[in-house]
Amino acid sequence: KAYDIYSYNPIPDTYTYRFAGSCTTTSLTQTWTQPVTMVSKLFLNYERIFGKHSVKALVIGEFTDFNSNTFSAYRTGYYTTAIEQLFAGSSTGQTCTGTESADGRISYAGRFNYTYSDKYLLETTFRYDASPRFAPDVRWGFFPSVMAGWRLSEENFIKDNLQFVNNLKFRVSYGQAGVDNIASYNYMTGYQYSGGFVDNSELQLGLTSKGLANLNTTWEKHITYNAGIDFGLLNDMLYGAFDVFYKERSGILTTRSGSLPSTFGANLPYENLNSANYRGFEFQLGYRDKIGEIEYNIDGNIAWNRGKYGHVEESDFSDSDQYTRLRYQNSGRWISRYFGLEDAGLFQSQAEIDAWPVIQDNNNNTTLRPGDVKYLDFDGDNKITDLDYHVIGKGDIPEITYGLNISGKWKEFDLSMLWQGATNYSIIEPGMRPYQFTPSTMSAVQLDYWTLENTDARYPRIGISGFNNNKYSSTFWLIDAYYVRLKNIQLGYSLPKFLIKRTGMSDLRLYISAVNLLTISNVKHSDPEVQSWTGDYIFFPQQKTISLGINMSF
Repeated sequence: KAYDIYSYNPIPDTYTYRFAGSCTTTSLTQTWTQPVTMVSKLFLNYERIFGKHSVKALVIGEFTDFNSNTFSAYRTGYYTTAIEQLFAGSSTGQTCTGTESADGRISYAGRFNYTYSDKYLLETTFRYDASPRFAPDVRWGFFPSVMAGWRLSEENFIKDNLQFVNNLKFRVSYGQAGVDNIASYNYMTGYQYSGGFVDNSELQLGLTSKGLANLNTTWEKHITYNAGIDFGLLNDMLYGAFDVFYKERSGILTTRSGSLPSTFGANLPYENLNSANYRGFEFQLGYRDKIGEIEYNIDGNIAWNRGKYGHVEESDFSDSDQYTRLRYQNSGRWISRYFGLEDAGLFQSQAEIDAWPVIQDNNNNTTLRPGDVKYLDFDGDNKITDLDYHVIGKGDIPEITYGLNISGKWKEFDLSMLWQGATNYSIIEPGMRPYQFTPSTMSAVQLDYWTLENTDARYPRIGISGFNNNKYSSTFWLIDAYYVRLKNIQLGYSLPKFLIKRTGMSDLRLYISAVNLLTISNVKHSDPEVQSWTGDYIFFPQQKTISLGINMSF
């Protein structure tokens, strides 16, 4: 239904018409969809223990067939909103369309486990998948994995000499996985409906080429190497795990649009072109104990992960200028990073601008004014150019994440809380237009802009459309971010059994719970989990929730 937009004036409690909303005419769209997925699963288990040997095996077959039909109709030009049916709209401009799609998958998987004397462990798995996204000759992908473990805590030299060690296990693993994240029938050429032409004053559907086909495109492959240790000491009072991993992605599915000119003349098919690698570690440490009637458990974890591009299908930068090569070449570079200028604060006076030896505006700094951002000369030529751009921070994907679980119990009371956070990442000042201030985009925090009376401002001088000097990507707008968030906390009380025995209930627990109750961060004006500022960057905020509840068991 069409609607208008009004602004509310508290004094004198009136509404003023502003403009029509994005929906200026009443219209109706009706859509019918019929997706059908048929899945068949077959599996066979085998288990046997003989002496010190234990063997388990599992084989699975899964067959998936998917079909979908859709139908959609649209009319506008309604004289009344009382009849919400298609016939009541105008036939002028009406549309009617429909689609059909099909997909499927055949998958076989297996797992084999062998254990000897509860000391030596071996597990192997495999997947054998067929995808319609690839040509028949390269449709099948085989992805094996193997894991070996050694429980040192079961060896006599540990049991006899280190009795406080009740669990100690080393493990190593190697695994492969496949990805087919492209459209179906990439290997087929032909024609597709696209655009159209006018014949006798009527628009007719047109046909265009689908573009080039590729019979050799196949599965993107992921290979992961992992080594780890699990331990439990003092009857598992102190426990934990440590893992290190390295992951290789090869044959990443993409097109050559970065290395071929736009005048090539055909739509390009997907190919197995790119590669990347990742490395990191995960560490968990926990402690549980009992003091009198108080039971408690503290469990913390921290993880680090960073990725690097291998080969990236991109333009040949060998003959390009240095700036283009530094800014846009990705092959061999870390995946997450920010480029920009390095700032030196704000100009506080015209005398400071006149004495500044670095030319920032290609016009002897005559366009600069007090309250503008001051930039450092990175390459030493006393002027700000593209060559002064360099890596100024991490990207907006945290490299380090951490968490802390705390739980406890005393008599009928129980308490649990989860802390979660991240660091080692950077974000551009979020949630606002940092250099442009208009009545429709300004927020209260932006009032801290530079003036002669507010020289210690967070933001530069303001203007209706901003000033070019202050719009550059730079450390002025960059935050080396961190946050710690109390994600969840819950306090409960379980009524004693003798009080509820006659009610037929076996348990009755009352609790109060809070979500996102507290956040500690240097990102003050936005959610620190939101990625960097882009445009107006509107996002749905985290909600703080407090709730009361009852758990009953009969």
